[in-house]
Amino acid sequence: MESKFENNNNRPVLDPDALRAAGLERIRQLSGNIWSDHNATDPGITMLEAVSFSILDLGYRTTFDIRDLLTEPNKSNPSYEYSFHEPYSILPSAPLTINDYRKLILENIEGIKNVWLKDTKKKIIVPEAIVKAYNIEKTIEVKGFYDVFIDVNSVDNAEKIVNEVLNLLHKNRNICEDFNTIDENKILKHLPVGIEADIEVNPDENYSLILEQISEALSTYISPDLRLYTLEDMLSKGKSVADIFTGPFPKNGYVDIEEMEDFDSVKTLYVSDIIKLIMQIKGVVSVRSMRFVVGGDDWKKVHIDKDNYQITINESDKYVFRFDEIKDKPNLNKINFLLNNYRFNVKITKGETSKTEDKVKESDYKLKESQYRFEKDNATNRDLDRYYTVQNDFPSVYLVGTENIARSETDLRKAQRLQMKGYLTFFDQLFADFLTRLNSAKKILSWDTVDKLEDWETRQKSYLQRILTDYDIDDFHSIVDEKGYADYFNNSKVFNINSELDNQNRALNHLLARFGESFVNFSILQYIANTGDTIDDESKFRLIKNKSMMLKMLPTLGYRRTMAIDYRSELSVSPQPISNMWYDYGNYYAIEQKLYIKLGINDYSPLKKLHPKVAKRAEDNGGITLFEDNRATTYTETFGLHIYEHNLLIHSDISEGNFLRQYTDDSKTKYSNDPYSMKVTVVLPGWLNIVQNHQFREIIENAIKEELPAHIAVKICWIDPMQMLNLEQQYDIFIQSLRNKDDNDAALSNFVGTLSRLKNIYQEANLDKETLLGYTTLVTEQYKWKIN
Repeated sequence: MESKFENNNNRPVLDPDALRAAGLERIRQLSGNIWSDHNATDPGITMLEAVSFSILDLGYRTTFDIRDLLTEPNKSNPSYEYSFHEPYSILPSAPLTINDYRKLILENIEGIKNVWLKDTKKKIIVPEAIVKAYNIEKTIEVKGFYDVFIDVNSVDNAEKIVNEVLNLLHKNRNICEDFNTIDENKILKHLPVGIEADIEVNPDENYSLILEQISEALSTYISPDLRLYTLEDMLSKGKSVADIFTGPFPKNGYVDIEEMEDFDSVKTLYVSDIIKLIMQIKGVVSVRSMRFVVGGDDWKKVHIDKDNYQITINESDKYVFRFDEIKDKPNLNKINFLLNNYRFNVKITKGETSKTEDKVKESDYKLKESQYRFEKDNATNRDLDRYYTVQNDFPSVYLVGTENIARSETDLRKAQRLQMKGYLTFFDQLFADFLTRLNSAKKILSWDTVDKLEDWETRQKSYLQRILTDYDIDDFHSIVDEKGYADYFNNSKVFNINSELDNQNRALNHLLARFGESFVNFSILQYIANTGDTIDDESKFRLIKNKSMMLKMLPTLGYRRTMAIDYRSELSVSPQPISNMWYDYGNYYAIEQKLYIKLGINDYSPLKKLHPKVAKRAEDNGGITLFEDNRATTYTETFGLHIYEHNLLIHSDISEGNFLRQYTDDSKTKYSNDPYSMKVTVVLPGWLNIVQNHQFREIIENAIKEELPAHIAVKICWIDPMQMLNLEQQYDIFIQSLRNKDDNDAALSNFVGTLSRLKNIYQEANLDKETLLGYTTLVTEQYKWKIN
């Protein structure tokens, strides 16, 4: 019969009767032939009941809310910072879609009424000589570009807003995408419109206020604003937390995606709509007559129906309606009030209170911390590691609790008491260790770590084991040898560091799996780096630190996962956020950083040079460059990669020198008709000893392909140090020219020429030995190594 106690799905930890029954079942299995008296008065049954009660207490403590389990002593709120990421940091992501980019701009830049993005292609006319030489198409339409159209609140600030928009877009540019310049044709021009109307009003009203309310209603109807909400507003609208934080992180307020998708400039105005709005204003009796007014040559830009009931913009991609404000002088409006058939005019009086001022203030607020962070949960620290010994639950006649033993008792009785206490201490140690581990769950399931393995070992022991004292068990010093007891816990059989490293790695795997991440590749790389030997403790601890770093950086890595560099700014990376935005660590390829972390390389920098140090230049060494030999150096110090986007390599004047050539077949006889659209080249050091292992290369290549978006075609090149040196030097010059907008043809031609001629290198081989085809190459004479 299967034991209830061994069935994980039916453990009776909260049912004392079931616990007792499970204990009796085990007793019968182990000693049924010699012990059959299971009455309640039997000392063995008394011991079973005391132990069962202690197990019941352990089971009860495991039922506490997770908030309580994560709450530190003397705190009233759980600590999430090393176990969970808050919604505002883990849910948002950099823009991926056109709607995301619209949301980014509307939530972060003031002074914009609306914005539209349209995907477009950059048309390249290839010179005839290149067409014939490479047998490609005359015209290339490069994908991945966007036209941006904006509607600003005031044309006076248009130039400033355009710069802000372009800066924001380039800081959030996706890999292999780019934005075209926003010229004056992409800034929608304002077409003022007013009304002529006779409006009947009630007597004894504030006519100036009525006029202001009419002006506000018309302005909102003719050129509406997209409202920005607070976090509380979004929650009250029934939006889920996931919906609220979908897409880019807001600065000025939250845009309702559904409202944004339906939000557009008004193309047609209707007299009936305006009459309906005016009639809703207190004090208005009726609208006797009304028509639209457009000034000057603007009549040519609109169409008005014959009955003057509606007005439509002819070129809606160039113009937008704006209400010609009544308070501005002069204006197009002519509004008459009628009272008992007497016509009169009024002005808007300064100082009148209306909703307009409140509306401006509402749209002008900045998103503060309290507006994106939820209130902390209330919780209680349950003192989970506070242990109450099972010995105190025995009847006083057993003399194993705090009642002690009389001095008049015989030495035999005293020895029997200590023997009983020593036997029960076995259970006490198990129960106390269980509570210590339960209390330390918030530390074990955490990415908080230390720098040294020795410190980690000391810390883990405090998480896993409880050193009992006289404070826990009466006369404990009489039961055990205190020095031997303490030494016991340092014994490798009790605390096996290798096993505990594995346990901690599994705990971190669990946390990573919550975000769909894994470190399987790095584990295999560690094995390869150790040349097939068992991975040592230091390597396992390094794996823990890299997983912890990955978990800590997940909000940033997740937010920036497809982001490319802002080629208009200097490349940089900082250990701390460089602005008040938690995801802003500099200007770099997020994919590069994530790959570095997953490969166990902690010193990521977009400025890192991968070529070995040059011992002698070619011109000083008979035409052969001499490199310092770093082939056998630890790969975490020398390994790395560079990503080069092809869409950045398009010159305004395509020529033989600056045209990127890319093969479409292994025999290198056919050229790609479009070497620029959604394509990148990734270069890696092919000369290091560890990369001569073809399994190592496959792991790295698969990791790169997994991290890059599926629509990006990638060319991976394992190059020699000479190619790496030339490529890095030429790219620095090219990217600087791109940053300076100087259209340097020589810089682009040099870099594109080297990129087009890249060759994979493999393990050097001799023809008189067995070689692995496809993974070896002959020795080159373009460079040599300086052997130290």
